[in-house]
Amino acid sequence: MKVIEYTTEFSPDGHLTLPPTMLPDIDLRQPKKVRVLIIYEETPPQKTLAHFGGRW
Repeated sequence: MKVIEYTTEFSPDGHLTLPPTMLPDIDLRQPKKVRVLIIYEETPPQKTLAHFGGRW
């Protein structure tokens, strides 16, 4: 299995865009199944004073 890594964003309608430079490496003439792994950064929780020093 060949692995290609790149960074992109979801479009408002939920689609992902492939970089144009990647397309020549993929034979799109025949349907292919692909494995998709989505890794995203979560919004960090808001830090409060209680988080750092506990409650008084």
